[in-house]
Amino acid sequence: MDRKTIRTAGPDDKVFEPVQEVGAMRIVRIDDPGGVSFPFSREVFDDRQALYHGSWSTYCQDVEARGFIPSDRPFKEGPFRAISGALEAIGLPSDDSMCTALRISPPYSYKDLFLTPSFWGARGYATDGGGEVVRHALEMAEDFRRICASRASRAARAEYLKAAILKEEERRRQEEEHWAQELEWKRDVYPADEFAREESEHARCRRERLPLEPSWSAIATLGDDAAIEELLAIEEIAREELSSLGGGGYPVVYAIRVEPEWFGDAWHSYIQNWERGSNSMELLCSHTIGADRLIAKAEYPLGTDGKFTPNCTTWEQVLRLEDQKC
Repeated sequence: MDRKTIRTAGPDDKVFEPVQEVGAMRIVRIDDPGGVSFPFSREVFDDRQALYHGSWSTYCQDVEARGFIPSDRPFKEGPFRAISGALEAIGLPSDDSMCTALRISPPYSYKDLFLTPSFWGARGYATDGGGEVVRHALEMAEDFRRICASRASRAARAEYLKAAILKEEERRRQEEEHWAQELEWKRDVYPADEFAREESEHARCRRERLPLEPSWSAIATLGDDAAIEELLAIEEIAREELSSLGGGGYPVVYAIRVEPEWFGDAWHSYIQNWERGSNSMELLCSHTIGADRLIAKAEYPLGTDGKFTPNCTTWEQVLRLEDQKC
């Protein structure tokens, strides 16, 4: 395997080393956690078909052998479902959806693959140990443990759910009264077919109401010590398995050459945003990306800054990065 040093046109003519080449993909290692420079060539930066994806080093072997397969990501479904089920059992989330089951997808799908035109945006995601979806799942697991930490916190959650149910029941009662009054006068003035459509629309709205039974079930679970202990044991196993995904790894960013047709209308939005001076965008990719599409990889074995995400759309802005960081 060739080992080279690539001299980029970055600030102070910065040198990144060592560098390897694997086929057509160049690998750049950055040992400075505070480094902010763009680690690839200007040719890559100026290539609008070069998008970026933040990943984690423990996934690299699989990615570089198979590429990215959106429907077959390097996560097992079980731990995510276990945490989702534990949260559902105690009525989370319920603020907006009245205790419907937590959906992993969207927005936290372990199958969706997002790319971005911002190298630094991808680098920010790469700092999530094991990946963004893993981080979100672990955060949700922490929410579960916080609520189940004591009988008092569980009782507070139960009272919150009861109040939410009563509020929703009152809203539905008022809605039904409004519909009844509305139909009363429409019955005599609307043609039969139009009146039937009105009734059909009300029936559709009723069908789409989220059931309240899961919230009552969650209230019962919150008061059941044995059930909570069982859920805590399941959650702990799932949390440990997810935590292990990031163990011993470090952030990695891939540069990937894509085809515009993979993204439909989103591609035109991306190009327009870039021309207007914005690199802040994520593009959902449902197309399998072969390993031969990997242009370059930046490795950060000592970690990197996940919050520094400059809006660079010109090479001149890239050259001024070091001053921006200061």
